[in-house]
Amino acid sequence: MFSRNFIKVKILTFLLILIVIPYILKSQTKWTKYHLNPVIGDDLFHGMCAVKPFVFQDKGLIRMMYTTWDVYWKRSINEALSFDCIRWYQLCGSPLLSAGGIDCFDENGLSKPCVIKTNNGYLMYYHAEDKYPSSIGVATSKDGLRWIKYSGNPVLASGRNGRWDDGGVMAPMVIRKDSLTYFMYYQGYDGEYSNIGLAISSDGIHWEKYDGNPVIRHGIYNEFDELGCGEPSVIFAEGMYHIFYTGCDRITINRIGYAYSQDGINWTKYSGNPVLLGGSSIWESQCVAAPSVIYKDSIFHMWYTGWAGGQATNIGYAVSTIDTTLYEKRGPLNFKLSQNYPNPFNPLTQITFSVPEVSDVMLKIYDVLGREVATLLDDKKGPGEYTLKWSADGFSSGTYFCRMSSGRFLQTRKMILVR
Repeated sequence: MFSRNFIKVKILTFLLILIVIPYILKSQTKWTKYHLNPVIGDDLFHGMCAVKPFVFQDKGLIRMMYTTWDVYWKRSINEALSFDCIRWYQLCGSPLLSAGGIDCFDENGLSKPCVIKTNNGYLMYYHAEDKYPSSIGVATSKDGLRWIKYSGNPVLASGRNGRWDDGGVMAPMVIRKDSLTYFMYYQGYDGEYSNIGLAISSDGIHWEKYDGNPVIRHGIYNEFDELGCGEPSVIFAEGMYHIFYTGCDRITINRIGYAYSQDGINWTKYSGNPVLLGGSSIWESQCVAAPSVIYKDSIFHMWYTGWAGGQATNIGYAVSTIDTTLYEKRGPLNFKLSQNYPNPFNPLTQITFSVPEVSDVMLKIYDVLGREVATLLDDKKGPGEYTLKWSADGFSSGTYFCRMSSGRFLQTRKMILVR
């Protein structure tokens, strides 16, 4: 029966594509939702929920790993398969990966899977659900079907007290930067705000957090991601890195935003965010979140979680074409010195600034008496956004000022060092 259904899907694939493609709008910032959403619903597989999908292409199939609950509310990871991005078939009745035993870091369940293929098989990353502070684990597989959790889990833990991710790390998204380097993007939480950080590995198992974290910060007041950004989905397409992520503000719950980068480290948020909103259908009336995006046949394909309140959650599907003119030959429009983060801080803080054209740029730190105490930068910079780190080791608690100058431009930010 399973094979017969797959054969039928192969025959219908062309017809389904003809249905979807005419609805596509322009660029990765304009999405068209499938008119028969959700593609995986609470009435399809599990009777309660299907959330936080991760989709990838493998051996001619489109595979989706996603999170679900059991009757005891423990989260596990299941899989569905598709030929056409729309019609999905559950692989098996039992989870691919389940909660660990008592006292394991993932004893309360696991969620938000991410899978990459390696020379030796597959790696599946996930975060431990509902255990504070949350952390990230990995499982290995030779065939992509039978999984073994790594004995050294977790592979990424929360930050030290006072750091931007001391409340937990979650929602891993791993890509191959090149043949020697893995990049993991993840959501970090400090008890109040969520941001997106980066960790780097040479083997996919042992990770070092990037010194310039977070690489994407939550927005300012009244922006769609003012309370946090997380659940990243990252792909490389048409010479650029693209990240789609969940943003949260004080009014709605979650919406999906977009940013782009040339190097996978320095990101520029799309000025028209968010790019995907809920509310168009009852099943997603409260929020859309946890995107998973692939680039296939010159089209972006996104699967996302929709929620209408209560317990039921579903997975929807949307499509978009790519528009490289969005970022070609485009940089910051103005000089800008952003507020340092975190602030107050101890002893490390990140300082981000923007340069619209090739310029001599100077960043200096002053104390409350106006005395220069540190020079962070005195160099020529091209157009772009940059992040520097200042370590205040050896400095006493108090107020300091960071001043950026370039030609006639001058801007100062107040920083608070708390020991």
